[in-house]
Amino acid sequence: MDIKSIYNELYQNGFLSTSIDYDEFIAGFTDYTHISTLRKDLIIRDYEVVDVFTFFEEIVDEIPQLSKNEYRNWSLFSLDNTDFLVVNQFDNRFKNFNQWIYFFNDQEDIELLTEIDSPEKFYNKSSSYLNSLPTQFEDNFIDYSYNNVSEPMVVQLLKSHSRGLCRNGEHRAANDFLEKSGNFIKSNNLNKLYQNVEDSYQEFNLYNEIKGKVLHSLEYDDFDSARATLKPNFNNLSEGSYEDIESIIEDAERRYHRSIELNDQAEVEAAQEEVDKVRRAKRANEAMLQSQMRHQEEQQRRALQQQENEIRNQEEAHRRSEQEREQRINNMKTEERALSNKKIENEKKEQLLNKTKNSNLKKFKYNFNYKAKEYNGELDSHHDIDVYGGENEKMLLRLLANKYGFGVEFINRGRNSIQVHRIN
Repeated sequence: MDIKSIYNELYQNGFLSTSIDYDEFIAGFTDYTHISTLRKDLIIRDYEVVDVFTFFEEIVDEIPQLSKNEYRNWSLFSLDNTDFLVVNQFDNRFKNFNQWIYFFNDQEDIELLTEIDSPEKFYNKSSSYLNSLPTQFEDNFIDYSYNNVSEPMVVQLLKSHSRGLCRNGEHRAANDFLEKSGNFIKSNNLNKLYQNVEDSYQEFNLYNEIKGKVLHSLEYDDFDSARATLKPNFNNLSEGSYEDIESIIEDAERRYHRSIELNDQAEVEAAQEEVDKVRRAKRANEAMLQSQMRHQEEQQRRALQQQENEIRNQEEAHRRSEQEREQRINNMKTEERALSNKKIENEKKEQLLNKTKNSNLKKFKYNFNYKAKEYNGELDSHHDIDVYGGENEKMLLRLLANKYGFGVEFINRGRNSIQVHRIN
């Protein structure tokens, strides 16, 4: 059931005011949510209708305010058991781009989730922008809707508009349009659109080249030569371009035969006018070729500009690399200074510890004879080596043996006549 049939049914059954015609009826559908409302109204009135998803697909493009056109595109898709509708809308200059995301809820209504007034921020997952939206979106929804829905729809809109410019011979305008409007789509798809323009431009140049040669042959009424120039390029030209040049030859040939049949001066003058038209067409073609040459020069200028930009980018990258290297060197120096300071601090702590240890030492004075030789002097010890017996006595003997290089027999002989007393 299409929208016209729905209107007729409702009108004939008295569900509409007799003063409302069909144009006024569809003018009332200003939002996509109205479509599910219409479906519910039909169900209430016992009409048999399909599911809301299919119902939407069947009638939306019959409503001018909602249908697809050169600036607007819409698409339905399903994700995680939920059906969605995404609508893309450019303004008539392709400068501003908005998007609306709807979903089909459990009550079979089309419900607006949110309006995306900055699709680039939305699909780049700008946290501040996503938080500003009334509905929170999962990353998988954003990725899926961009790759499978939004980006293909925008590519189609840009492709359609750029093709229209190319058909009018405005290839430079098509490139400028893609440069200004293509920042939302993936680079590989943008490159394909640029390539389409380039292919169209090449075909356009071939068309003008062949057309110029054909017009040159027609100046001399050489129709066989004109056809011989055209026919080998049957597969190189588009159908429209080929038929256009073919029609020029046929028109010129008709004019030629007509001029032969003219007998009076008035008819001769008319024939001359036809020849002049061909000459004017040639001049127009020459002017067009000059325009193409200017376009090529502009392309070369832009290529040089791009090279300059790349050089500047490389220089900037080198500058940043040098800055990072200097930063690393400064960081290393900072670390070395920190390690040096740490070492000095540790040395100070060790000196302090040694000083603390030395401050606990006890000083003793000794006097003894060993192997017919007298020995006396001072010793430092933590122990009370002036006490007889036990470990203190053994400590005294070990300290004296170590100081004078005595053997184990000195230690074993015992303290005997060694006199020792503490002096501090």
